[in-house]
Amino acid sequence: MKISGINLKNEIKLSSKTTKIDKIPSINQQSKFTTCPLSSLQAYNNISFGISNPSFYLVDKKNQNVRMVTSRITLDSGKLYKLNFDSELIDGYLLDENGGVDKQKLDGFVSIYKTILQGIVDEDSKQRDFLTSIVNGKEKSPKKQKILYLNPNDEARESILQTMLNPEADFLTTFFNGISNDGLRRDYAKDMLADCHQTDEMMQEQALSRTTRLIDIFGFDKSNLEKKIKFVTQLEELETNYSGECVVDDFIKESKSDNGEIDFKFANNLLRLIKNTPVYLPERLVPHRSEILKDFTSLEPEKSDEIAQAIIKLSSIYDVDDENTNFEEFFTQAFNPLTKKFDEEAFDLLMQAVGNVKIKFEDFHISNDIDLARLAQGEVDTINGYFELVRNPQTGSIISDPISPREYILQNKL
Repeated sequence: MKISGINLKNEIKLSSKTTKIDKIPSINQQSKFTTCPLSSLQAYNNISFGISNPSFYLVDKKNQNVRMVTSRITLDSGKLYKLNFDSELIDGYLLDENGGVDKQKLDGFVSIYKTILQGIVDEDSKQRDFLTSIVNGKEKSPKKQKILYLNPNDEARESILQTMLNPEADFLTTFFNGISNDGLRRDYAKDMLADCHQTDEMMQEQALSRTTRLIDIFGFDKSNLEKKIKFVTQLEELETNYSGECVVDDFIKESKSDNGEIDFKFANNLLRLIKNTPVYLPERLVPHRSEILKDFTSLEPEKSDEIAQAIIKLSSIYDVDDENTNFEEFFTQAFNPLTKKFDEEAFDLLMQAVGNVKIKFEDFHISNDIDLARLAQGEVDTINGYFELVRNPQTGSIISDPISPREYILQNKL
């Protein structure tokens, strides 16, 4: 389902590359495989068979190698799910140094998988309940209609654009709360329910893919598991929304701190900055934006989070361009040129100035690269000229009662 080229289905459906979960083959008397009695397996392999997540094995009769493991998982709802480990998964994730099944690895894999699957099932149920309540008329719009739209879909388009500017917010809630027309809300809710149906198999495949990727990156350590799961879902989002094999690898690399561990806060800020990017060069997408965040936050580490949020806010109205440094030159004005400290007042003026620059030059005629370069330089010169006027040359701070960015920019020509 699309709104002027925007696919709503992709916004609410969790997507990832999936690994197929093969079904356990049927076993007859002529099979070369046999199932081991639980008691002997428990004694021989020191495998725990707890009531909550019991595991069963398929063993090669000839050499006694475990060829398949099945674990039964019960979620909070009481519903039973089955996780199958084929020989590829066993070899890749469960073996100990002697070639047997490692109890800790098995328990760790199942535990992580269960947490991830529970989250996917809960989110799917939450989304369905919300959409169903809209369809049934139980969930009314909190927004009062102030504008009469000739085309009702224009309101939906406006809502989704505003929602995309706030990537931290819950997409469904924010999108529907931005539409005042309850009839339109019901129509979109019906379409989403029809388009985004996730079967149990789909959710299990997604959980398995997410589990293997998490273990590939972090191992079986379950500390900060919620943050690790979020990081992996961010990788899935990059794969879904951006092409280029380097994007995911670059994101993992750039998200690591000096000690080699993932900096989850930085990763979250980096993804938000990337999501404000409509056009990019794949090989520069992640490194360029990472460089911007690291360079500016290093100027005043104690305000790194505030600076990162300001960078993301500016990127929502002015694109980071991989072929020039206009964005960086603009954001430099948010710092006192003498003290190198972040200046909130200067940043507020910068946001106003950039917004007015875009309005002033939106009709600028571009017919070739020379015109494009002239426009880019004109924007930079205008912003720099404004801040040169409103700064105290002795202190670098903003003077009292400065001319407004709008007034200054309207007075100056490119």
